[in-house]
Amino acid sequence: MTGFEAAASTVFQPGSAVTIQQIPPRHVPGVTWRTLTALAVLMLTLTGCGDAPGPPARPAAPAPSTTGATVPVPSTTAAETDLAADPGPATGPPVRWRTAMWGDSIAADAVWALGAAFTEASGRRPSLALVDRSTIGDHVAGIERFSRVFAADPPEVAVVALGTGDARDNRPAGTVRSEVTRARAALRDVPCVLWVDVKAAGVNGIYPGVVAYAGWVNVVLRSELDDPPGIERLDMTRWAARHPDAFLADGLHLNADGAVRYAWWLAGRAQRCVEALP
Repeated sequence: MTGFEAAASTVFQPGSAVTIQQIPPRHVPGVTWRTLTALAVLMLTLTGCGDAPGPPARPAAPAPSTTGATVPVPSTTAAETDLAADPGPATGPPVRWRTAMWGDSIAADAVWALGAAFTEASGRRPSLALVDRSTIGDHVAGIERFSRVFAADPPEVAVVALGTGDARDNRPAGTVRSEVTRARAALRDVPCVLWVDVKAAGVNGIYPGVVAYAGWVNVVLRSELDDPPGIERLDMTRWAARHPDAFLADGLHLNADGAVRYAWWLAGRAQRCVEALP
């Protein structure tokens, strides 16, 4: 067990009311994803970002869907077509780097694809703390705790995919701004930080808060994230416009094909950032 692995397993400790669910790098057929998310915390700590024995194949088994129905995993060709639209991993010797990610149910439903994509792109297994229906405020203390543990040796990449829950709940702008500032400060020593903002178009009216308030959450994120060096804000609305068939009927959560495209979008952006580091 590496130092990163040991510390990550300590930092990502559940609170008294939640449980850590260990998920394998590839989906196990017959396991319904919503059954797992009912545990409240969806976490992948596959040897704590330690060395992987080698890049795994992309999932060959049926992938979990938000509805619980079995749907086919998209072909490698589909993922590579998406990479052509979002240039990701460059050719050449693999670059080994560590990733920590925080997210809500959108990322949680794609955890199987995120684990596979980041492992294949980086040669290291990621640590993912993905909590259903969570907000930035639900994660900020954990991000700060993680940064303290890894102050002397931070991971190369941090991904934050949060903000949708804040729009859903119409949380006060000042509160959200303060939490984004805290998270940004905690991740200041991570050389590559990606923050996925909120999908602000094409969301089903069953999420009235997201429909009404996604725009102002993105305004807050833009104001807090667009200037600091080392942080890239990823425009989920723009990505979704290029991939309208990536979503379930709710317009917010990803179907199986969309999960693979989303995972490789993030993994590709992360690798490009790492490869550009001095």
